[in-house]
Amino acid sequence: MDQLLNEPADQAARLRIRQQLDHSVICLAGAGAGKTHELVERMVACIRHGTCQVEELAAITFTRKAAGELRARFNQQLQSAQLEAERQHELGLDELPPDNLSPDELQTDEMSTDGDRSEARRLQRAVRHLDRCKIGTIHAFCARLLRQYPARARLPADFHEVEEREELWLARQAWDQFLEARSADGDRRLQAIEDTGLTAEQFYQFFLTRNQYSDLPLKPTTQARPDLEGPTQQLCEFVHQVAQQIPEDLPGEPDRLMETVTRLQHRFAFAAPQTDADRAFLLRTFDSSAATQVTLKRWGPPGSPEQHLARSLRDSLTKALRTQVIQPVLAAWRRYVYSLAAEFVEEATLHYRQLRRRRGMLTFNDLMETTATMLRDDLETRRSLQQRFRIIFVDEFQDTDPLQAQILLYLTGQELTERSWQGQTPRPGSLFLVGDEKQSIYRFRRADVDVFRHMTQRLEAGGGAPIELTSTFRASPRLARWFNDTFEGLFESQDLRFQASFRRLHAQRQDVAGGGVFRLRSDQPKKNRQALVEAEADKVARFISAAIAGETSLNGEDAVLGPGAEPGDFMILTRTRRWLANYGRALERCGLPYDITGPGSLRTSGELRALVDALDSVLRADDAIALVAVLRGLLFGLGDDELYVLRQAGWRFQLEDPIPTDLDPSIWQRTTRAIDQLLRLRHDLHIRPPAAALERFVDESGLAAVAAAEEGGSARAGNLLRVLSMVRDWQSRRGLGWVEIGNELRDLLEADEFRIEEMTLETGRQDVVRIMNLHQAKGLEAKVVFLVDPTDTSAERHGVDVHVSRLGEQPYLSMAVTSQAGRKPWVMAEPDGWAEDEQLEERYLAAEQLRLVYVAATRAADVLVVGQGPTHSGPWKSLHLGLRDVEDLPIPTDAPRAVVGDAEGRGAVDLAKTRQRRQDGWQQAARSSWEQITVSDAELWPDSRPISQLDSHPDSGPGNASELEWGPDLEHHGREYGRVVHRLFEQCIRGLLPTGKEQTIETLASSLLMEQGVAGEQFVAHAVKAVKDFTNSPLWEQIQASTQVHCEVPYANATVSKTGKRIERGVIDLVFGTETGWRLVDYKTQPLRIDADGTPTDESASAMLKRYEHQLSAYVTHWEQVTGQQVSGGLWLTAHACWLPARVDDRKANTR
Repeated sequence: MDQLLNEPADQAARLRIRQQLDHSVICLAGAGAGKTHELVERMVACIRHGTCQVEELAAITFTRKAAGELRARFNQQLQSAQLEAERQHELGLDELPPDNLSPDELQTDEMSTDGDRSEARRLQRAVRHLDRCKIGTIHAFCARLLRQYPARARLPADFHEVEEREELWLARQAWDQFLEARSADGDRRLQAIEDTGLTAEQFYQFFLTRNQYSDLPLKPTTQARPDLEGPTQQLCEFVHQVAQQIPEDLPGEPDRLMETVTRLQHRFAFAAPQTDADRAFLLRTFDSSAATQVTLKRWGPPGSPEQHLARSLRDSLTKALRTQVIQPVLAAWRRYVYSLAAEFVEEATLHYRQLRRRRGMLTFNDLMETTATMLRDDLETRRSLQQRFRIIFVDEFQDTDPLQAQILLYLTGQELTERSWQGQTPRPGSLFLVGDEKQSIYRFRRADVDVFRHMTQRLEAGGGAPIELTSTFRASPRLARWFNDTFEGLFESQDLRFQASFRRLHAQRQDVAGGGVFRLRSDQPKKNRQALVEAEADKVARFISAAIAGETSLNGEDAVLGPGAEPGDFMILTRTRRWLANYGRALERCGLPYDITGPGSLRTSGELRALVDALDSVLRADDAIALVAVLRGLLFGLGDDELYVLRQAGWRFQLEDPIPTDLDPSIWQRTTRAIDQLLRLRHDLHIRPPAAALERFVDESGLAAVAAAEEGGSARAGNLLRVLSMVRDWQSRRGLGWVEIGNELRDLLEADEFRIEEMTLETGRQDVVRIMNLHQAKGLEAKVVFLVDPTDTSAERHGVDVHVSRLGEQPYLSMAVTSQAGRKPWVMAEPDGWAEDEQLEERYLAAEQLRLVYVAATRAADVLVVGQGPTHSGPWKSLHLGLRDVEDLPIPTDAPRAVVGDAEGRGAVDLAKTRQRRQDGWQQAARSSWEQITVSDAELWPDSRPISQLDSHPDSGPGNASELEWGPDLEHHGREYGRVVHRLFEQCIRGLLPTGKEQTIETLASSLLMEQGVAGEQFVAHAVKAVKDFTNSPLWEQIQASTQVHCEVPYANATVSKTGKRIERGVIDLVFGTETGWRLVDYKTQPLRIDADGTPTDESASAMLKRYEHQLSAYVTHWEQVTGQQVSGGLWLTAHACWLPARVDDRKANTR
């Protein structure tokens, strides 16, 4: 067992940090090295040795929480140093200099005092005036500077910062205003964009990202409109030639190339491209490896000419067409679209900036950009601030914004007349940076490892030097060895241009029995991701529960988890946020307290939906639908049966209408209580602040208690409380009324891009299991860390859309503009050189992915548990080799239910019974009280016996058979064929299909049949004949003469009888107005028995009408009730071009 070291292996480096105060330093500190401790020690040393006064210090942190912790630690260390100095020098508080002395006067006072006593007095004064030390985030620091010099920054004195949620709302408003103004002015660029097949709205995400990087110019791109006609014609010829070579009798299903060629052939024949937008679409359709995939065996047997052709298509012909013809012209087309969009978006970005300035609103990015600009252009301000801030300290510098680097260099640079930030050299001792390039994981938030390295170079140019700290006070020796052995090779295998260099960690702790690395393997290889997550979450929860009870092999008096672990000993990390709640629910089922950290979406929040529904119902008091929504929702839970009873009793679902009294007492009481609460909410909203009214409503309705009693209740109730705190902020800071607040809440519910910092009922407690995605784990640690959700491949699927170059002669922002429509995003526009920029960015991101895994793993102090899925993909795949010789985590079969005391020592309340009662109630309410059926379950043939089999005279000879040879294939595709015929008839009636062009009809029929999975010329022939017969019939003439024609009209009817309640649903194929009323038509594709003259026999026709008697009667009755006019109905038999009226006597007269 390793022994505890007396002093760190890097003690000499730590002494340099505290002693070499006249040198600027960048401290490169590994995970758990105590870098924040060393930063505080240097701050105290600067005060102790008189390098500066406390008000001349500024310390910048990554988060507000970190700023608060840094201030507390600085205060504690100052007081400790002060007490030590007072004991040594017997100095009293009455000997302190006056508070109003300037720094120069303080220096004169110290010169008149002996050195030892002067040190003590400096520390005492720093403790007294700690509030004068500027400790905070970079945004808070910039805001303070701008408020001191608003005129020099060209800002109104009353400017204010906007939060991320408000920024999204403001950006949307600015974009909409800009589009409206451009449209009103007849901006030709809008038409030019539409000519490309796109709309300006599709560039909104481009606009948002552009604003995120507004400090950089867009990469210059100029592209003339390329010629798409030639490449499209080449594609057309290729498609035509390949289509002719596709075998008629395929040995199996067509491959992807066959499907693509067939689809494009139909497109060229039926809807030939008329515009460049159409041509670009067709070229893009073919430019896909998946769409042009060739499967040799689908073309023919080995050695056949067909398979030889297929091999040529696969190996050379298709590839040559794509790479030599299609891809170059599509790239030019994307650059052309980009040149249009970039100019438009740049102007919109300027409009948005001007809007913010007019309103005195600054985003976080504005704060830094405006500060950097002021320091660059106003030399007097720069000089003044340099004199004010003698030394600046920065924590977690590897993940700070590049604009921060510019601000730091302007505030510490010796070249006061130099406007370029890259040419600044920090003054000796003016800058102390702490960071670890191996932990740079925020590139998506503008962090840039190149800027980190540039700062190191500038410090060295000014006489500073990097100091490395390699001792870790966090990891046990066993874990530290595993980190070193696993990650050293991984880091060194990557290009150092993109990746940090690796330094081995030296553990300063003593090993404890049972610690180390374990695997958590999935034993469900065939389940989907959610099932895998649920199974893994159950294992994690059972282990933690058993560890707290002291029942695992890692428990024991001298073992790593002791006789019994605490919930706060455990941390659960995922790569992304999607399944965090699943792990929380598993912990909750075991009675374990937990906290989920990080921003999340509330789109699935039942509690927020209930709150929005309640606001809607009181805002729109005359909207019955809004009231029904809240009554049947989570708050009041009235079932459909109860709502039906209320409606039958004559209630109109209006807040002001009295509730009928002749109801079941239970229904009356529940409805009355609900309406009373909603009326009270409306009253409170008129007389109270919105936040107070909503808080009272949540309290009286028991919504928070209901949420807490549900599965995952801690997170659900916690998020509800978070929403209420946001409402208070909107009310006090933005002055929103309850209508606007309702709109904000609806946005949280319906827009996925709007996220909030989630919380649970345990948020703020330390004795809870912490669950978070790994970006939230920055700076944290735990005795036991689980790396879970190993099947998450979302990071691998996310493509590159932004590349930033800051340090070249011409800094630029390179962006691809993508569309999220469809299953896979595709690039709409790109700048010059995007392919090279994309490859470069992919290498930066691949390097960061390894750093993410490093950060996640090094949060562990004693035990690291790594999840392994069925495959070696996912976020932890780089650890695969390091896990070869580690043991599986011992999971107890039956874990005890943990009963964990709260902060006051009370046992946790078991909500299982309450939750079960609520679930039973909801299951009862959710049971279907209405049977739903279709009007006819025989609309398409052959889903039951053919009509010909119902004929009472089956002795017809061969000459009496239908003239259409349906054959056995059609019997297996009757439904699909019927859908196609319905669609063709609808297209004809709506005027979308020219009835006189047989080739066009044939092409569309073939395409529709392929969509239904039906192939064969006989089907196309039947469908084309059905259309021709229909459009040449007297019925068609009547349709054309009508002024009111409706196709595919949905139908629903509710009936209540002694046998139960039933809802019939269906679709009326066609109904049109006539001189005497309406005629209703239902299409049927079944063939009937025919007599000698080729018309259906009376018996088969009667059987057909009898079969569909209820359907026709229901449709006719419904339409008569709707219109109040006479309605006649019948069937159009497509196989016989025959109109079959509901009255049999009229049949012969209407038969063609």
